[in-house]
Amino acid sequence: MHPHLLEHPPIGSYGVMMAGAWLVGWFLARRRAPAVGVPVWVIDGLMPLLIVGMLGGSRLAGLVAQQWSPGFSNDYLLLGGITIVVLTVVVVSAWTHIPLGRLGDAFTFSLPAGILLLRLGCLMAGCCWGNTCGDHWPLGVTYPTGSPAWHQQILTGSLATDSQRSLPVHPVPLYEAAALLGLLAASKLLDAHWHRWGESFLAFGFSYCVLRFLLEWLRADHVPIMIGLAFSQWASLACAIGCLVLWEIRRRWAASGRCELYRRCTGQTV
Repeated sequence: MHPHLLEHPPIGSYGVMMAGAWLVGWFLARRRAPAVGVPVWVIDGLMPLLIVGMLGGSRLAGLVAQQWSPGFSNDYLLLGGITIVVLTVVVVSAWTHIPLGRLGDAFTFSLPAGILLLRLGCLMAGCCWGNTCGDHWPLGVTYPTGSPAWHQQILTGSLATDSQRSLPVHPVPLYEAAALLGLLAASKLLDAHWHRWGESFLAFGFSYCVLRFLLEWLRADHVPIMIGLAFSQWASLACAIGCLVLWEIRRRWAASGRCELYRRCTGQTV
């Protein structure tokens, strides 16, 4: 846990990783834009809107989660930001008359790369910690005095008040970062095998929602709100269902000739 890269001037590790995530995402989207038929200027104009939407949506979702789940300790919820980002892309697609599938596919590689860096920032900042895992688990991490994990374990009585480190917990942000690296590699390998614009984006969206749903079982900073599921798990389920519904709609549109197809080799529409 290294919440501060520098004390003077104060530079937070999470802030640095967040800035890096946006820069990497911007770079990857600009590189991919010509291949999916999206003008680069659209990406450059869209990214500032996405930054504001991500920050505002994450904060709003965090407030909602805290109201629904008093045990939710984070001020931000990533899935809320992603939802606002998607809605922003929908609006820009309608305004620029660029097919939504193409515009979404421009960010297929940006999203996993950016979220990966954000999760490494979470690990350094000490947030999104996991359940206790015992000394036998080789990947278990401990947090120092004053960290959120340390405070939680003190409050629950599982840790002595004079302890200098927390009990070993699952490094959930590291698990997610590793899984996102795999999703990024899979997106790159499978990119040439999709038949409709938007499929690569929807495939990643569905995969990430499933990943988040599963990893929430290991997190200790969330508490269940309904039938044993945390707020983030319900949000993940809703987003995963949305991806499946959109996939089916596009499949039916393709069958009726209303969905834009593409040639994998040339990127031209057919």
